Amino acid sequence: MYAWYFDEAPPGVPVEGCHALASEALLYVGISPSRPESKGTLHDVQRR
Repeated sequence: MYAWYFDEAPPGVPVEGCHALASEALLYVGISPSRPESKGTLHDVQRR
């Protein structure tokens, strides 16, 4: 599992009500592949 925290949200992304850690907003949580041979990449995730 992984999470992406942003110190500045991208334009147009609302952050009200988001979890915050040290003034950074949690904007994405994902689950990592369970198998090392998985061919998924960050680019694949961003295209979904």
